[in-house]
Amino acid sequence: MASTYPLDPILNHKFVVTVEGIGQIGASEVTGLENENEVVEYREGQDPIAMRKITGMTSYSNVTIKRGITINSSEFLQWRQEVIANTMASRRSVIIQISDGTGKPVRTLKLFKAWPVKMTIGDLSSSGNDVLMEDMELAYEGLKITLENPNDT
Repeated sequence: MASTYPLDPILNHKFVVTVEGIGQIGASEVTGLENENEVVEYREGQDPIAMRKITGMTSYSNVTIKRGITINSSEFLQWRQEVIANTMASRRSVIIQISDGTGKPVRTLKLFKAWPVKMTIGDLSSSGNDVLMEDMELAYEGLKITLENPNDT
């Protein structure tokens, strides 16, 4: 039975990815969830010798979603083609819900105004026996992380 002890760390293998306008998509991996602030150094004439460091612009790294290609999985391709056609309506929210070992949601990450900047289809090999994978790299303009209440049932 999966552990639900509050001090246990969250494992990284229980998550669901939902794309606005597409719905839930099967994903085997999500990488690149990073954000950072630029540090702006500032000093006025009467300040001590040391520079002040203040918060600058926030930037978000691109996120890559990896999944196996199925016969009916054309959503990523269609979304990418919208971007290639320069359709601004192609920006969508992406929700990544992380669950604990029992399947109860513990974190929700919402990416705002996401759009696919790159699509990669895995290598083909006549002697291979691997699942054909596709990677979709997404740019996005904002991230909201929600901590789910562990006392909710």
